[in-house]
Amino acid sequence: MKRIYANYAEQALQKVENQLIQSESFDQSLIPFPCIYVLYSKTGDVQNSNMREDEISHAKEYLSGKFNTLNGEYSLFNAVMGAAL
Repeated sequence: MKRIYANYAEQALQKVENQLIQSESFDQSLIPFPCIYVLYSKTGDVQNSNMREDEISHAKEYLSGKFNTLNGEYSLFNAVMGAAL
């Protein structure tokens, strides 16, 4: 039986972080399962995502500063090339 650790998604994302940063355009195939993402334009429009609409709304609220990151609501959001990962 394969074990999946609590920080599996974080570790998987860290493995592709440099590829994401260095790619000329966003390549959604680099985002490992089970990560979800939303890519915003510079004007705040959603360009690409695998999130549900309610998750996108929560991400926008988080990025606008509505949520305290210490409350445990979100485990990881990194700003990379305008994307919230």
